[in-house]
Amino acid sequence: MKKIAFIIVLILLFSIKAKSSNIDSLISVLPSLNDSGKISILFNLSRELTYQEPLKSKKYVDEALAILKKTNDTLSTFYARFHTQLGVLEKNKGNFNEAAIYQHIALKIHEQIGEPNNRYKASVYNDLGIIYKTLQNWSSALNYYKKSNQLCKELDLLQGVLMTYNNIGTVLIQLNETDSAQLYYNKAYDLSLEMEDLYGQALTLNNLGELLVTIGDSKGALKKFEEALKMDRLSGDRFGIVSTLINLGTLEQEMGKISDAEKHLKEGVEIAKQQEAKLLIAQTQKSLSLIYESQNNFKNAYFSLKESEILNDSIFNEEKNKQITELEAKYQNEKKQQEIELQQAKLNEQDAALEKKKVEKKLYIYVIIFGILIILILIYGWNLKRKDNDALSIKNIEIEQQRLTLEEKNIEITDSIHYAKRIQSAILPPQKIVKEYLQKSFILYKPKDIVAGDFYWLEHKENKVLFAACDCTGHGVPGAMVSVVCNNGLNRSVRENGLTDPAEILNKTREIVIEEFEKSEDDVKDGMDIALCSLEGNTLKYAGANNPLWIIRKDATEVEEIKADKQPIGKYSEPQPYTTHTIELNEGDTIYIFSDGYADQFGGEKGKKLKTVNFKKLLLSIQKEDIEKQRELIDKSFEEWKGNLDQLDDICVIGVRI
Repeated sequence: MKKIAFIIVLILLFSIKAKSSNIDSLISVLPSLNDSGKISILFNLSRELTYQEPLKSKKYVDEALAILKKTNDTLSTFYARFHTQLGVLEKNKGNFNEAAIYQHIALKIHEQIGEPNNRYKASVYNDLGIIYKTLQNWSSALNYYKKSNQLCKELDLLQGVLMTYNNIGTVLIQLNETDSAQLYYNKAYDLSLEMEDLYGQALTLNNLGELLVTIGDSKGALKKFEEALKMDRLSGDRFGIVSTLINLGTLEQEMGKISDAEKHLKEGVEIAKQQEAKLLIAQTQKSLSLIYESQNNFKNAYFSLKESEILNDSIFNEEKNKQITELEAKYQNEKKQQEIELQQAKLNEQDAALEKKKVEKKLYIYVIIFGILIILILIYGWNLKRKDNDALSIKNIEIEQQRLTLEEKNIEITDSIHYAKRIQSAILPPQKIVKEYLQKSFILYKPKDIVAGDFYWLEHKENKVLFAACDCTGHGVPGAMVSVVCNNGLNRSVRENGLTDPAEILNKTREIVIEEFEKSEDDVKDGMDIALCSLEGNTLKYAGANNPLWIIRKDATEVEEIKADKQPIGKYSEPQPYTTHTIELNEGDTIYIFSDGYADQFGGEKGKKLKTVNFKKLLLSIQKEDIEKQRELIDKSFEEWKGNLDQLDDICVIGVRI
């Protein structure tokens, strides 16, 4: 049995690797294609990344729709399918109003195209069923699911048949038809085994587990959920993992397995937040609040329940439900109107045959009347155009006035930001002071905007030179504001508390920063990553929050890396004291500390990230150069790599040679 499981895992690993390779190959061919050739590639990329990287998936959809609009190809199958994809992405995020709008746009185009697009209509019907099920409109949901199931059977779309069996079952449970629901689930599970579909097996096991919960079989349900979670992890379906973790955690809580429930629900929250899945976050936080309440942890129970209610309000407010209902009614009315118009056309055809002779006799009169109408229409149109031109002139004057006002506001804002830069520059140590204590050193400091979230810091105390490269949350004005708080924390730790040990300085700075942000009524989670060094003679002490220390020994061919503690300066779920590392250096050794902006920059021929491995290669290649020359080469290499792309983040790199 273990050998068979091992073989299955190997097959899945190769499958995942092949999928990743397929995505890379699709991306690599995009630049060489014309607009029409890109459409199918962009669609496949978007579909592949729907659940793993939804933000990238949305980016590819937007790019394709821009091409289709530019070529006036807005009644094509691809235009409809991209709207279906937008509906899926919005549905996964919990934006059901937007999802329904996109799906109805797609459905209308498919119906105009006709029978060749029935397979896509089936998909849209299923997605609309999911939306109405989530909004607890059971009759509409069941109607759309059955329409989708029927089309999938007619077209032999086994994947669609499997999915709609499951979806019909979930609605039947809500209608208290458990026997019928189990019948559909059994059909779905048999089909998923036949297809060797891991995703389908996980989904059906989950649904069977929910059915067992409904009829009171908790142990049986727990077993189904555990099997489903294994399948979800093997298939890599993140949304499926979260849904299963919610079911598993909720059931474990009811069974008194509080520790297991808390573990599973916390994992679910983390993954749901990564995917920006508001509905799943809300469901998970609500279940967590019950666990915290049972532990008498009322603070966490309150915050979890509050977040759940806020998210639910944003998803299920009455106005959105009303908009979706109106949208459905509008669609149905349009459909009925088309049928009426078709029937009317047939009647008109019959009447036309009977009235043909009468029309011929009255033709002369009609021509005269028509001529008069044309003249009246032309006169009306001329008057209307004149009024429109007058209104347009007034509108242009208003727009020009608004433009001038915006220009003035922009100048005021820019002046304020430049003044903020002067203030931020005042807290940075001058080059004269830096060179006084670190003679063989350089600082490469390149803010992304006028002001920055990155900054460098230096203090001299008890014959020790303390210096740091700091990276605060964000960049621009928000980052600069956080940097002032963090700089103040470092200064107070050393000047007021007399600390010189790097770890103790970081511990105290974290305490000060959290204390400052807790004064706010909002839950502020901003903070700082930092690499902090203390140099006394040839003895170096280092402590870091997420940012490492690199050492290149004299004549070395590799970079020696001292890793940082994986926690920021700021609020953290499980804070630990920071660690001081002591290193003995020799003459000619060079140390580097830095923020993540340099290695994260996109560029090069393929527009990819530079990455730390290439940054290390660069530093090793310039070791024979003096320290000032190194700064020039590092800066030059960055600009060449970036090319015409925008700078992604603030950059701070400090190099010191012993």
